[in-house]
Amino acid sequence: MARRDLFLNPAASGHRHFAVRLVIVITDGGSNIQSDQTVVQATLLKKYGTEALVLPAGNYFGALERKEINSIASYPPKENVFYLHNFQYMLAVVEMAVKIS
Repeated sequence: MARRDLFLNPAASGHRHFAVRLVIVITDGGSNIQSDQTVVQATLLKKYGTEALVLPAGNYFGALERKEINSIASYPPKENVFYLHNFQYMLAVVEMAVKIS
């Protein structure tokens, strides 16, 4: 939805061509709705120049969830995945993203 309705349809979304394309994904675990499409759609979104930050919250991340999270995030994942330990940390990450963009 983000790729189709926001980033590929600027007239409908109000997105300006010169603006930074940034998506922030907040998750509490692995995908559970159309999970076979999660990484595919994230890859397509990034292919069109959208940066993806992923903010996993909670303690529900096994090896499969971490692999999916790293695949969703922009490269390199260590600079674009921020495991949230508390709400204040989430606010700090979002503020940092706003300043960068």
